[in-house]
Amino acid sequence: APRQNGAFVQTYDFNCQRRTRMRADPSDRTLARLLGLVVTAMWLAPQPANAVVYRYEAHTFSILGYTSIQAFGINNLNQITGYVESNSQADAFVYDLSTKTATIIDKERSTLGYAINNGGTVTGTYSQPNYGSRSFIYHNDSFEVLPTPGLFTNAYSINDSGVVVGTTSDGSPQSLRGFIYDSGAFTELGTLGGARSWATAINSSGQVVGWSDVVTPHTNGAFLYTNGVMTDIFDGVEVGSHVATSINDAGDIAGF
Repeated sequence: APRQNGAFVQTYDFNCQRRTRMRADPSDRTLARLLGLVVTAMWLAPQPANAVVYRYEAHTFSILGYTSIQAFGINNLNQITGYVESNSQADAFVYDLSTKTATIIDKERSTLGYAINNGGTVTGTYSQPNYGSRSFIYHNDSFEVLPTPGLFTNAYSINDSGVVVGTTSDGSPQSLRGFIYDSGAFTELGTLGGARSWATAINSSGQVVGWSDVVTPHTNGAFLYTNGVMTDIFDGVEVGSHVATSINDAGDIAGF
């Protein structure tokens, strides 16, 4: 049977049983919108006297001298990373929401900040002067280029131990592979049987998620990589193409 597309979330219920919820009909996007409305309604509806009430504040910020700004990562200390643009160059930044101060990571190179851990270490990508891209980590004014192989490397996530995940490629479309970088050691993740893979996130336990081509042509499988083994989250279930985008420290995985 053909694999069907659909949004998913894999999580634990209150009895610590792992459950997977899927939207089976790829043509019906209404459910995703309704789900957001339902969640909102749950919090806005009258609650019992002992209920926990969540209140949120919206903050906007800009960095002087730049025409546009994009934020990608935030840690538990309200430090934010992303990049700003001016005159066709991108500059990664760290913005401290508590002090309202911004630090440009490297004005000499075009850099993109994608993630920041709770120690304030940023990881991301910078463009090489001639061609290609490299991954970096930045902490306390120290900019370190990761010695990862490949003409193009992009780092997308870093945990509190400083372990980085991302992608590497020699430039050809079929050479894309997810990687883990840990204290100088580089590990290529492999695939689920297809040509390519992409690591998107890592948690404090070192569990990695992302997507990989599978044997079925033009189909992606969401994966969990742990203890050196890559597992298709939907192995044996005809669910179509999926991408795992995030994993928390409890091992709950989100994606689409």
